[in-house]
Amino acid sequence: MDRRLIGRCGVYCGACEIHRAYKDSPALRVSLAQKHNCEVGDVVCEGCQQVHARGWAGHPEWGKNCRVLKCLAQHGFRFCFECPDYVLERCQLHSEMCASYALLEEDLRGNLERIKKGESRTWLAEQDKRWRCVHCGGPIVASHNLYRCHHCNQHPRY
Repeated sequence: MDRRLIGRCGVYCGACEIHRAYKDSPALRVSLAQKHNCEVGDVVCEGCQQVHARGWAGHPEWGKNCRVLKCLAQHGFRFCFECPDYVLERCQLHSEMCASYALLEEDLRGNLERIKKGESRTWLAEQDKRWRCVHCGGPIVASHNLYRCHHCNQHPRY
């Protein structure tokens, strides 16, 4: 399992459209570059554990511009669960993310709890299995606007 895909906020980076485009879909990479008005070569992401070294900067809030990564760096934390504001549920940024990802049936706080408990290897394996197309078995994107598997063009969940 690739530990770089452990999102510092509780997101599974392996289901990110930027990461998936970079890793396995030149067509999706071109589409994202057009959508975000950047060069195809800029659609690069190895996961947020590596984003400062080599990460996408094509969006004002993702990749190198990620507000969570900037906040963590500013406070000297590696994960959101290390922050007192997160622990006391006073972090507006993480609360907004939780609400957004709940629409994708993602529990960021629950994910972070598992990572904090040292269950990251098991969690990564479960996430890898969860975010696979039921038709072709290829990794899929967790997105509100991508309804087709970028490998087989089928609906990835049904």
